[in-house]
Amino acid sequence: MKERIRILYENAYSFKKNWKSNYRFHGGVLSIIRCFWGTIDSLAHPTRSNSLQDQLDILTFSIVPSLTLVWLAFIRKVQIKKQCQIFIGDCSGGIRLRSKWLEGVNILPFLNQTHGEKLDTFFARVCQAEYVLVCDDDVFFLDEVPLVWGLAQMKADPNVAVVSFLPRQRFTWEINQKEYIVMGSYCLLVRRDIWLKEKLSFRTVHQPSINPKSYKGEYDTADYANVELIRRGYRILILPTELRSHLHICHGISGTLFDALSFFGRNFADRIRFFRPLDITYSNLSFAKEISVLAESIYPDAAKNSFEWEFLIQQTLQILNERLSPDEVRHLDDQIDRDIQNLSLAIFDKTKIRSGK
Repeated sequence: MKERIRILYENAYSFKKNWKSNYRFHGGVLSIIRCFWGTIDSLAHPTRSNSLQDQLDILTFSIVPSLTLVWLAFIRKVQIKKQCQIFIGDCSGGIRLRSKWLEGVNILPFLNQTHGEKLDTFFARVCQAEYVLVCDDDVFFLDEVPLVWGLAQMKADPNVAVVSFLPRQRFTWEINQKEYIVMGSYCLLVRRDIWLKEKLSFRTVHQPSINPKSYKGEYDTADYANVELIRRGYRILILPTELRSHLHICHGISGTLFDALSFFGRNFADRIRFFRPLDITYSNLSFAKEISVLAESIYPDAAKNSFEWEFLIQQTLQILNERLSPDEVRHLDDQIDRDIQNLSLAIFDKTKIRSGK
């Protein structure tokens, strides 16, 4: 009981923030209860320090159910010769449909804590495999090529601790007079034994980093662990550029939606503030709107988004339309149409899913 009270106290502010931009659109109070008890249940698990050799866990976290369901449809197509489990930390409390496409998938409601906190809990208490693929749900695997390459590198060299499929681009680490690409946290294949043995954490570290160009000049999610792994003699590999075409990447969709839905009410148009360029905000919200339709095609029994959720996206897009030139809007609309069409072809052509139309 004391542990439950502590968690409730520590997440009191988070509840209020997430209610505005998350829970109220995906089930209201019931979604908060599901996430709270799911978190309690996960923390009740003992630390799983002994990994299952030559097995793979795939892990993502969700605050936009329709986006995550489409991500799942792609990840299910990845064919590798390993025993594999898929874990979805449902931080919206809104993934409740029953579908054959969810068979064998572990959907675990979980409070929307910081990304590093969630990853630390799942790595220690939920995941069990030797290898863990940590993947944002706006990174779609078009096939197994990147993952097969990463697993082969790890098998060939037990000193490889991480393979990064999408490194950070803005800066590098300089350690012992050598320059290293920053692995990031968007899409990583991690050797779990090394991570736990070295007592590493994905959490942000609020102290000056070794590169002032890093986010706020500090260590963002997984950055401190990245530097520590290199200093301790482990290898971090980066997926070759030519293989990244096997991934479809839409950075920041969940974050953009989260920010947009945080600003609501009568003065929505006046209060809205974005931390991203207008064109990126527009394309991310447009993609989030269109991906809901694709999710319905893949999972005919998927719950539709609430009217209020759809209305706020439409209202935000209308505001952005007024702030972008017609040519910019037309170009962005065309890009979204192409992306959704290409994703639809990749899903329906390769998995033989029928939309029922």
